[in-house]
Amino acid sequence: MVWGRSMNRPDLKSIGWVALGGAIGAVFRHIANLGFEFLLPGTELFTATSFVNILGSFLMGYFITHIAAHQQSNEKRLFLLTGLIGSFTTYSGFGLEAMALFGESPLIFSAYIFSQLFLGIVGLIIGVKASK
Repeated sequence: MVWGRSMNRPDLKSIGWVALGGAIGAVFRHIANLGFEFLLPGTELFTATSFVNILGSFLMGYFITHIAAHQQSNEKRLFLLTGLIGSFTTYSGFGLEAMALFGESPLIFSAYIFSQLFLGIVGLIIGVKASK
């Protein structure tokens, strides 16, 4: 069925806020990668990705708490959390989900962490092999 009364139309305003934040976050990610390579060339343990993941996780924690405490608009949440921080690093979203699961069950939390890391790496390996 074409978009009619019985189906919800996508909220283009919310999509716009996510897209705007995502564009900015992606540019920040690229700048972080370039800056990290320039400032700390040749580091193996602490990479641009680890820097972005840690910073993004901090920002996710800060802004999710700030937005909830100050009852900020849904548009601000979509722009900052889903768009900007989400495109800067998906690890921050992973951390937020993991934290919620830890509160529910340490066993489910552990399984989630392990499965995401393990299956992500397996998926990467399969993707590399599939492309050859």
